[in-house]
Amino acid sequence: MMTRTQRLTRIVPATAMTRDFGGYKRETVQPVRKVDLKENKTVKKLKEAWVAFLKHEMNNGINGSDWCGSGGAGRAYNLTLEITKDVHCTAKDLKLFLVVLSEFADMPEYSHWYFSRRLGIFLSALINNGKDDNYVILIRNIGKEVLNGSSVDDLGWQNTKNITIEGNVGICLGGYMKAGLIVINGNAIDSCGWNMRGGKIIVNGDAEEILGWDMTGGEIEVNGRIKDISAWGGKIYHKGKLVFDKTYGADEK
Repeated sequence: MMTRTQRLTRIVPATAMTRDFGGYKRETVQPVRKVDLKENKTVKKLKEAWVAFLKHEMNNGINGSDWCGSGGAGRAYNLTLEITKDVHCTAKDLKLFLVVLSEFADMPEYSHWYFSRRLGIFLSALINNGKDDNYVILIRNIGKEVLNGSSVDDLGWQNTKNITIEGNVGICLGGYMKAGLIVINGNAIDSCGWNMRGGKIIVNGDAEEILGWDMTGGEIEVNGRIKDISAWGGKIYHKGKLVFDKTYGADEK
């Protein structure tokens, strides 16, 4: 069996890639407006669930490089499902929840790293357990107090729905994705489609490094620049051209 290094497919020279992507530039963060949510009981429950989730993660969560390697992301996802099992949000509820996230930036234990990584997992669970089939995530609605220059990581974790993302995201978009569709009108930093199993991801921007890391199924389309591919199986298209097509496990037969 090939190692990840052996199966790495270089698409463009590393020098051709920069941290500032060509297709979609770094977004200008807009100020967050205070929204009156007194009559929206679902969003109130989401806020309470987010506080409970974040405090649990601050006390018991896994940090740094152990987040993925030790299953921290999967454990956090399951925790979110448990905390929000009685909350089935709509696409409108989710949009309003993103706007009010800045309220939590003053928590004593607050860390931007917790927000950027945990938020993606939390939103993924809400969407998979939500009432609607289609959701839109407007990155600009997440205030600068929340991200402080960071990107939202792990969006679309174990995804089964249809998600449209407006703006740039961090690492592991569509991690362990099972089905559905993710369309991002922006850039994906790296590891897009990490351990992807099914469904489809369309990146209408650039995908930086290790696209499809340990991917075994599904499809990824990138309409911007690609640096390299590190997949086991599935299909990857670059600007409409099929550049990777492999059935996982075919080498072992």
